[in-house]
Amino acid sequence: TVAKNKKETGLVWSAKNVRNDFLDLRVPVWITDLQFISDSDTTKLVIGSKYHQIRIYDTKVKRRPVLDFSIGDHPVVSLIVGDPNQIIFSDTVGNVSSVDVRTGKTIGQFKGFSGTITNMAVNTAPPSLVTVGMDRFLRVHEMDAT
Repeated sequence: TVAKNKKETGLVWSAKNVRNDFLDLRVPVWITDLQFISDSDTTKLVIGSKYHQIRIYDTKVKRRPVLDFSIGDHPVVSLIVGDPNQIIFSDTVGNVSSVDVRTGKTIGQFKGFSGTITNMAVNTAPPSLVTVGMDRFLRVHEMDAT
């Protein structure tokens, strides 16, 4: 393709799947959401998958995920970066949880949902999480209260 400045544009980077499983079978991929980890560094991305996985890619390092962990039992619907070490995600049954990127462990869970959360946003001052979902409600949660 050709951009407005008449320079050729094209594929800059493409991800590679994780290595085959213990039976040497290809691990399935079904990405449901993708976010950049920070606005200033666009080389780090986080993805959520239908197979309840969160993967972090660093385009400077390699094409395979630098971090890959399975989270919960249900597919990831939406995710957002709370701070560089925290990812907040929602699943198909209305759970909204925050996970520590360094350990892959769940830090806390947000309560009060009765349906799938379809979109989220984070406000930094005061730290709060805004969610909307299939239950037709917009909710604002304090981030420090998780």
